Amino acid sequence: SVSPLLKELLITSNHASGSGGGLYLLQTAAVLRGCSISENTASVGAGLYLSQSTPHLTNVDVNHNIASNMGGGMYFGAYSNAIITNTDLYNNQASSGGGLAIDDNSNPVFTGCSINYNSSGNGGAAFINFLSNPTFTNTLFYANTASISGGGMWMQQSSPILNDVVFAKNSALEFGGAMYIFLY
Repeated sequence: SVSPLLKELLITSNHASGSGGGLYLLQTAAVLRGCSISENTASVGAGLYLSQSTPHLTNVDVNHNIASNMGGGMYFGAYSNAIITNTDLYNNQASSGGGLAIDDNSNPVFTGCSINYNSSGNGGAAFINFLSNPTFTNTLFYANTASISGGGMWMQQSSPILNDVVFAKNSALEFGGAMYIFLY
């Protein structure tokens, strides 16, 4: 894989009818530092779409992105195992996973992040699905909303690891204000 360094970029007001309105990372170990990814639109992964990638994101601001399907802020798919540090995801929207959607055997690691004020049908902040096992450490899920279930986090067939995580003032119209956990 390739490892481009993307430093202090502003990625804003872009559109893709498919995936990755702001960035689409395929089979890359890109490094993003001090970037802002905002006001992008796509069907999946409006801000950032990852497939078979292992990027490192530090001090990245992901906000006001809108996905018509999954992953308003970020989408992780097909074995994407990113390392995300001191990154804020806020005011993103999607049908599933307003802040982020983690799918298809993806195992990203989040440390010192804030995932706030995102909204979706399921998984206002995070939608975790299909054998994905992310790790969240010292991360805040605050004031995220779901019109159906999992205001803070929605998960199915997955085993995330949560260390020193705060869920506060998240809400769901039907099930699991903070978290919705479903086996199958």
